[in-house]
Amino acid sequence: MSEGEGLRALELRQRAVLALGMAPAAGLAGLLQDVIAAGCPLEDKYLEVNVTSILWENMAAMPSDGLVNIGRALNILEKYGRNLLAANKPKFWRA
Repeated sequence: MSEGEGLRALELRQRAVLALGMAPAAGLAGLLQDVIAAGCPLEDKYLEVNVTSILWENMAAMPSDGLVNIGRALNILEKYGRNLLAANKPKFWRA
């Protein structure tokens, strides 16, 4: 990875964080896909989540199901986060 790629990934990540803070309900899918596709180490893309450790530990514990379980867990976290940030909470959430 070049220094330019690392800076681009950091810039994309900062733009996504700012956009999320300004309008959490707005669709950020395109911007997030750019962050995901950026050519840099996982640690630089996902600063709050130790993705490398999550991958290694799950693959060591469950080699056949590790990636499936990680994907499922991250999807649940994404849905929960979107609901937390939404202006209008789903009807099944308690206030």
